[in-house]
Amino acid sequence: MLAVAILELDTVFRRRNGAPSLDPRIAGAAHAVKAVLEHWPPNPAGAFIESEQH
Repeated sequence: MLAVAILELDTVFRRRNGAPSLDPRIAGAAHAVKAVLEHWPPNPAGAFIESEQH
């Protein structure tokens, strides 16, 4: 999941000089990377244990 978000950001960033219209895609890809990193590393087992305690 993280690799996909970073690859998208890298791809649009490299193409930006040829197509200034990609700026919104760069912002979107950067936002996606940030969102993934806020919850990194994923811990499904920890999330399950936490939900059992509530």
